[in-house]
Amino acid sequence: MEGQQQRFCQKCGHFQLLSAFVGLKRTCQMALDQHNERRRDKQKRKRGQAWLGPSGNGDGGGGAWAGRQQQQQQQQK
Repeated sequence: MEGQQQRFCQKCGHFQLLSAFVGLKRTCQMALDQHNERRRDKQKRKRGQAWLGPSGNGDGGGGAWAGRQQQQQQQQK
């Protein structure tokens, strides 16, 4: 296309210059970098909340399920 060698990026859905790809990969480096950044952010958030327990509030509870159980117990009293 337009006299330059290009490849179709399976992630972007666009034709990109061959220089945008690493080796024989079918996804351009920009799309791979964005994917890796999202993955790293997700891992950071998980690691940051891991010590708080499943509920995320430091009580060691089970999140929404534990909260509903506590509400039911309080209503029964």
